[in-house]
Amino acid sequence: TERKYDVVGKGPPIVFSPGLYGSINTKLYSSFINSLKKEYSIITQKGLGILKKDDIEDIANDINVNKIGVITHSSFDYKILDSERVEKAVLLDPITIPDFTNTIQSKHIETDIPTSIIYANLSYSGETPFVIPGFDCIVEGPNVEKTYMDAGHADILDDIWANIGEMLK
Repeated sequence: TERKYDVVGKGPPIVFSPGLYGSINTKLYSSFINSLKKEYSIITQKGLGILKKDDIEDIANDINVNKIGVITHSSFDYKILDSERVEKAVLLDPITIPDFTNTIQSKHIETDIPTSIIYANLSYSGETPFVIPGFDCIVEGPNVEKTYMDAGHADILDDIWANIGEMLK
């Protein structure tokens, strides 16, 4: 059977989920992936689509590992943080669908998985922030570490995208 994902690099496996719920082509992340593949096996879904908890578990089963790392950029399915197969997670400027009660509220997510979150401060500042209030997510747990960088949301993409973002300031 043909795999539903691509693997590049050698080393411990990490599943990478690109932005806009997996609809951003991973080729736009080539610099990022190329730097990671020197030490890790980077797994990306073929085609476009949101990476879900079941996908993580299917990939782990397919490559015959009990646990797997996950890196996401921007929007992601927060339920992957419920998977017993995820060993560690890195969330790069995470965004998810907000809770719609009486108002738009940020999603609150609890996890026990060791999770590093990198927030791009420039995503949340200025007259028209890139991340609309309520679409950010608040991830909490005993193993959650948060870092704040003076960067923009697209700075994880190839340098050309970061340079374009700089021109928009």
